[in-house]
Amino acid sequence: MWAISKPLADLRANFLNKLNPVEAQKKQLRKIITLGQSCKFATQHGLKPNMTVEDYQASVPLRGYDEFWTEYMAKDFPVLTDLIWPGTFNYFSWSSGTTTGKRKYIPFNSLLAKNYTWAGLDLLTFHFINHPGSWLFSGKTLILGAAESFQELAPGIFLGEVSGLITSRLIFPFNLYKFPPKHVARITDWYERINKVAELVKTTNITGLGGMPSWLLVFFQKLGLEEDRGFWKKIFPNLCFFVHGGVNFNIYLKRFQNFAEGLRVDFREVYPASEGFIAVADRGFNEGLRLLVDHNIFFEFVPVHELYSKNPKRFWVKNIEPNVEYAVIITNPAGLWSYVLGDTVKFLDLNPPRLLITGRTRQNLSVFGEHLIQEELEKALSEAASAFETSIADWVVFGVLEEQNNNIGYHHFVIETSSEVDAEKLAVLIDKTLQNLNDDYFEHRQQGCGLGPPKVTLVYKGFFEKWMKAQGRVGNQYKVPRVISFEKGKELLEFARL
Repeated sequence: MWAISKPLADLRANFLNKLNPVEAQKKQLRKIITLGQSCKFATQHGLKPNMTVEDYQASVPLRGYDEFWTEYMAKDFPVLTDLIWPGTFNYFSWSSGTTTGKRKYIPFNSLLAKNYTWAGLDLLTFHFINHPGSWLFSGKTLILGAAESFQELAPGIFLGEVSGLITSRLIFPFNLYKFPPKHVARITDWYERINKVAELVKTTNITGLGGMPSWLLVFFQKLGLEEDRGFWKKIFPNLCFFVHGGVNFNIYLKRFQNFAEGLRVDFREVYPASEGFIAVADRGFNEGLRLLVDHNIFFEFVPVHELYSKNPKRFWVKNIEPNVEYAVIITNPAGLWSYVLGDTVKFLDLNPPRLLITGRTRQNLSVFGEHLIQEELEKALSEAASAFETSIADWVVFGVLEEQNNNIGYHHFVIETSSEVDAEKLAVLIDKTLQNLNDDYFEHRQQGCGLGPPKVTLVYKGFFEKWMKAQGRVGNQYKVPRVISFEKGKELLEFARL
């Protein structure tokens, strides 16, 4: 496997370099409609394989999860037969619902599984192209994801987490390099599972590592993390591949680079969702993620400010523009048609399309008309943390309106850092960066415009893990929400005082 990895990667890379994104996306839409045209949804919307992209967009309105659930899923769930896709779904993945907190049930089938498999192969392609001497397949890859165990909702119909559904289906020979073993991967209790993994890695040659950064930090504590520098070399001396995704990595970058000191580790970002695998980094960090245009998904993009308008403009790879913040819309082969994913992106390149993830459609901050997007909040925190030579483990922010202070409002950040810093000075740097990044914020911060300087509350190490655990939201599938309501903010501060 090791010997043929680079030649196979070269073949795939050559194919991708010749791939026409527009024609590839036309093909994917035609394929999805052809396979799905006999279901109720397709019939209602008059879907035909020979229709143009423009015809499809005119026939199928945008829908979020709630609309799909109410119109097509709730009445018959979990037995969905010929409603949004031909046949009956045997599996659903569940999503934690980062924005609303509500659990979502996402249809899953073999066609969607192929999307993840092909994306994984492209991930390996880009790894070997960028690191041709990689020894990844000389050891195991630790995937710290969801449990590979499933709940039976009805006879023959099961519910699981998408990463568990995917890792349990890894094809040969890649399943030979997966870690932990099945009997451990099936443990449903998060802490029991990572404790067992922590025991086993001590006698296992780990060459690859993947997971959400915030929960990996919890796992590293189980391995006896005492200081950042060179930590991986002590516990994973042959590590050469680190995959991360799901959250903005900039706030974690410095600390994880410290972990990797003394090793040659390829940091490679991915963009997976429960509804499909969207993009993979094909170049260096922060150089954009390559949109996966030939993997069973058709993509649309709507400018964020138009998303909830009556007739939003809908773009696709043929007419997207760089540096515009878009909401991601997908049509997948598991019954989600022009589905609003909830993420926002910007494109750096158009051929091939490369994007940066900027945030969530409903996690922007505009309590006072300041219109801050998550990307700007992340950048301000990252730059402020770097100035103090610290890193941020997790954070949230909420707006506060002080009625006793002439209705002057402010933003309250709750931040967990890796080392002690001055909260007031950190707040000043965050404020300064946000004023430089966002004109609306700058205008609102001028005297008499209703927005005072931000406040920062620093919390102890492990605070956000404890907070998430108290809500029953533990494990790699859960993300800390970034922007929360004032009421949730008060509850969070009360929790911090306990």
